[in-house]
Amino acid sequence: LSFIDTTMINVCFDWGGVLFQSSSIRAVRCMGWGGFMKIVFWALHFNNPFNMRKKFTQYLQSVPSDIPDLNPYSPTLTGEVGSQTEPRITCEFMLTKTPHQIILQRVQAHFRETILPISRVEYDVMAMIAELEFVPEKLSTILVPNRHAFKLLRDLSKHKNSNGGSTDRPTLRLCVLSNMNFEVSDLLRSKYRKEFECFDTLIISGDVGALKPSPRIYEILRETLANNGDGDDEWILFDDHTENLHTATNHARMLGHQIEGGGLSCWHRARFLLIDHYHLHLPHKKEIIRARMNPDFRQAA
Repeated sequence: LSFIDTTMINVCFDWGGVLFQSSSIRAVRCMGWGGFMKIVFWALHFNNPFNMRKKFTQYLQSVPSDIPDLNPYSPTLTGEVGSQTEPRITCEFMLTKTPHQIILQRVQAHFRETILPISRVEYDVMAMIAELEFVPEKLSTILVPNRHAFKLLRDLSKHKNSNGGSTDRPTLRLCVLSNMNFEVSDLLRSKYRKEFECFDTLIISGDVGALKPSPRIYEILRETLANNGDGDDEWILFDDHTENLHTATNHARMLGHQIEGGGLSCWHRARFLLIDHYHLHLPHKKEIIRARMNPDFRQAA
């Protein structure tokens, strides 16, 4: 592929696990020290703490939901094709088909019936995690921007704005494609308004009523960004789930790149992919290091 042969490059990012990551420190603040000590007590006396999330998800699997089974395109727990699917109540929350207060009441009522008779401590722990999971104000608080991701976004935005209508360089569009509750996404967009100014469009499951890895949400993205004769358009998706990338490459004709861990090295790989594949003029590792050695840069920092 030559960048001169491409009229439009659509660079799409997932939200949770890619642009944003969960902060354990903020989660503890939301629970309070009393809640945190309950989790410590539960972990030390009853269970391995690393099994806490797994156990919570197991309890959620049996919570009644108003949405039907989404197979064969249900989101999965690990993001791997063919692995166990997300609980339907979680999918209902991400689709924003039911107010979060009703979902939380349904989850807590189910926990009272199934967990409370066995262990009061385990019930308290699972109820706290449910609040972090299904209360938009709390979930939006524990999600924080990945600074490496937003550094790349700022560089892409500068590249997009410096095009100046040039015909020998492709036009760049930046998009979000994410499974996210509408209320949570609205809170994050308000809180991080400056960070989201660079995006041309945001396709959120809670807005459009479809979830990745269903091909339908990718079709909605293409329809939203419909361009005259988009046969010359190029699409790339950065996502942390292989199942979403599988649909992107096999059904939506996108190039997919997996973001694993969200650390600096994985975002350097994403940067070099954009440079090598599309010939985008982005600062790369040597230029970043050189800039940090510049006295003006150090003074500004």
